[in-house]
Amino acid sequence: KFFAKGSNMKKLVCTFLVGMMLFFLTACLIRPINRDNIPPDTFYSQELGVGVRLDMNKKTVDEICGEPERDGDFYVYDGNLYVRYYEGKVSFMATTTMNDSWLIQAGVTANHYLNEITEMIGDPPFIDEQGAYVYFYNSRGKLAKNVGDVSYALIIAPLSYGVNYIEIL
Repeated sequence: KFFAKGSNMKKLVCTFLVGMMLFFLTACLIRPINRDNIPPDTFYSQELGVGVRLDMNKKTVDEICGEPERDGDFYVYDGNLYVRYYEGKVSFMATTTMNDSWLIQAGVTANHYLNEITEMIGDPPFIDEQGAYVYFYNSRGKLAKNVGDVSYALIIAPLSYGVNYIEIL
């Protein structure tokens, strides 16, 4: 009788079950950024417990990181994360020398030596004339195989004693 012919109850139950499956699938796929799952286009603050990604809007970054200071074209968050915006969205980020409060993928900080970085995220596909390690990524966060697939770059510039700066643009 519950699913009698001509009853809308069968449609209602099926719609409800499909809706619940989509809700749980979405909840499983959307994971908050934390120390263990930092995407390549993100800086993560251990102290604040938040991640800042390319293309985030300024209002969101200000809400999660607090009011920034100004330094020329840059907004400086937490004294160590330099951010530049284009049309209201993050287009460039960099950390300062010998800073370990902002991490990138695999837990890399500006305090790591280059040999440690290659162990953590792999050999760079490109090293520029100043010795900076350059990793090119596609829109899916994977290393880009072709120039046309490049969405952003991670650049790690070395000093003799460690890392000078890390930037994502």
